[in-house]
Amino acid sequence: NPPKDDKDDKDDNTTVPVNADHFLTVGGNWVTPVANAGQPVSIVLPIVNMGKTNVTKAVVTPVLSTDTATWPFEITQSGYSQTIEDLPGTDTGMSDMDRRRELTWNLQTRSDVGNGYQKISFNVRYFASDGSSQTTTLDTYIQTSGTAGVSADGKASTPRVIVTGFETNPEVVHAGDSFMLTLHLKNTSKSSRVGNMLFELEAPTEGSDEQTTAPAFLPSSGSNSIYLDGIAANGTADISIDLNAKADLVQKPYSINVSMKYEDANASQIEASSSISIPVKQDARFEFSEFEITPESIAIGEEANVSCNLYNLGRIKLYNAKAIFEGEDIKKNETFLGNLEPGSSTSIDVMLEGIQATQGDGQVKMTLSYEDEAGTVSTTEQTFNFTVTEAT
Repeated sequence: NPPKDDKDDKDDNTTVPVNADHFLTVGGNWVTPVANAGQPVSIVLPIVNMGKTNVTKAVVTPVLSTDTATWPFEITQSGYSQTIEDLPGTDTGMSDMDRRRELTWNLQTRSDVGNGYQKISFNVRYFASDGSSQTTTLDTYIQTSGTAGVSADGKASTPRVIVTGFETNPEVVHAGDSFMLTLHLKNTSKSSRVGNMLFELEAPTEGSDEQTTAPAFLPSSGSNSIYLDGIAANGTADISIDLNAKADLVQKPYSINVSMKYEDANASQIEASSSISIPVKQDARFEFSEFEITPESIAIGEEANVSCNLYNLGRIKLYNAKAIFEGEDIKKNETFLGNLEPGSSTSIDVMLEGIQATQGDGQVKMTLSYEDEAGTVSTTEQTFNFTVTEAT
């Protein structure tokens, strides 16, 4: 049914707070729209500023959801926000009807809506007369017409099983390690149970040659199939499998395709598929050459050259690497190494100045710090002995 304007000067009898500078409300002079299953419908939101002062740049955004009970329309575009340039206040002397502004959304009703009334919420962000940014939520209602599980043409809808999320144990998957993958499933049909379910997981093939080519993830049991007896209507279930990540995987996310075969209440065969993406971490692996110290002993105030080579033996790039030298007998010094590609090396070369005579073993600590692709900083330490004598 198309909305009808009752032509009243006032939208409703909403109570306005005393001395309110701004108070947005939904006008009450539009007939509740009827959203028929599978059919288009127009949702009109009349907004009135019942406060005293003017409101500008009001951005109105409906609250979307993949749950039909919250948002009974198909999500066919990336954004649904609309903007109202101004909402005059009561100080203008205009009637409620003249101050009203209307927004319209042309939507497609989902085929699995039920019968009844449903609340639709809209988030509003606007600027008050003093320039401050304010937010509020406005609600309106629609009437839905259809039977859950039955489409607009009266035929039973196909029950859909979707992957709503996943977990890995341990949470961070490292190349070469084993982990348990748990998939969270949901039967979106509100009327039909699904059963006799078979899931097959397929990982991408990785490797630079025939000898090393293999799936990125291999099941520990040797089988990538999982069987599940069934999921109740609008119900959820979990399935799990033990996997091993290939040792030579590059650090990046890897997708796993999940193919599903199951039966509905009438034993009709249904096939579906989904995919998930699992990030794999590679541990940094590197070595240092022996430290070369020239001269091996210095007096207070003198300097010695300390150098060694750093070899990146891992499969990840080291970012923003730097070496910091610290000790009781030397002045702290650091050198910036930059980025180090896998399979490459760089030289660490610094001059260390003696500041006091060595009393003990004269140990100096070198701390290597670096970042991974995500910007996470890691450190490792190396030590060597260095002697400082009294000045002559």
